[in-house]
Amino acid sequence: MMKIKLFYIYISMGLCLNILNCTSATADGVFPSKIMKGKEYRIPLSYTNSFFTTSDLPVKYDAALLHLGTSSYSMNTHSVMSPCQASSTLSWTSDHRYYGLTLAKDTVLAVVDAASFAEAELKDEVSGKTQKFTGGGQWDSRGEFTPDFSLSSGVTWCSGKPFASTLYVKAGSEPSKLTGALVLYAGPNADLGVIETQSLYWGAPTQKIVYSSQSIEIIEPLVCRVSTPPKVDFGQVNITGVPGNGLLGVQKQGIDISCTPTDSLADKVTISFTGSYEGGYFGRLSVTDNSSGKSMGYIRGRYLDAGGSCGVDNQNDLGFNGVNGVKILNKVGGSINVPITWSLCANNSGLLGEGSAQATVKVDWD
Repeated sequence: MMKIKLFYIYISMGLCLNILNCTSATADGVFPSKIMKGKEYRIPLSYTNSFFTTSDLPVKYDAALLHLGTSSYSMNTHSVMSPCQASSTLSWTSDHRYYGLTLAKDTVLAVVDAASFAEAELKDEVSGKTQKFTGGGQWDSRGEFTPDFSLSSGVTWCSGKPFASTLYVKAGSEPSKLTGALVLYAGPNADLGVIETQSLYWGAPTQKIVYSSQSIEIIEPLVCRVSTPPKVDFGQVNITGVPGNGLLGVQKQGIDISCTPTDSLADKVTISFTGSYEGGYFGRLSVTDNSSGKSMGYIRGRYLDAGGSCGVDNQNDLGFNGVNGVKILNKVGGSINVPITWSLCANNSGLLGEGSAQATVKVDWD
């Protein structure tokens, strides 16, 4: 008789077991209609714009060459204050994680990991001299902005050189570039409920909208708990007459996942296993003798509620190398059970005694 008493499964929580500190990439230009407190949502930025589309119009160019604003403006009425973002409209979240445009209590729209560059040629209408003006700036990973020129007091998010009241005509049209990401983030002290975001415009004096305003509901963060069996015990099995790769025993014990609030969703849950396996057979978890350490057999796992099997099931087998046989669940909310059928298999060793195997399951949320 062979006794496979213990098959431990230890659970290793991924970084995003509690959805706090997780990131969600969104569709270009759109945030989800519901966002969780403590989770950031990103929209990529990659834009090129030209400063002028009209032909040689005299302009009183006292605006920055490039800006992010919250409304459009006329090129005949713009000033250094209107296209730039007033510092008073920006704030840090309470956890000091992001700095950006204040949308509501502890909720900001931030520009992060971004860079801007602007260049334009203008001709002084009086002297006829042509000058090239360049400007730029960078936003760091938390949203703080550093221009490469001196900004007027009380404004930010501008890139380019403000001009005094001199009339210029267009001498050349050069593109400006903006790259990076927008982050929408509701901090731990944000109020639950619906907020209105603000549209962001970029470029001067002609503008391109980089984000359109939305109505978005702030909800509680998603918290998920995982329950796995502390052991899968095959008990005593009789190996007499069982050939190699023959089935010795079957147990059905899966993984339970419970998420709250139930109307929230984890975008993706990934389940993977690691453990000792023989050679390239990553689907076979090695069972070893507790006394000698010699191989006594192996265990297969399948993401199914089914009969035992020692054969390969490419669609449902779980692997023990953390890479193959990974289970991915999309849009998980509420409670869910992931069934697993464990099969104990012979390996022609003929060893008798007590054996065990160990595996670690890792559950990650995105």
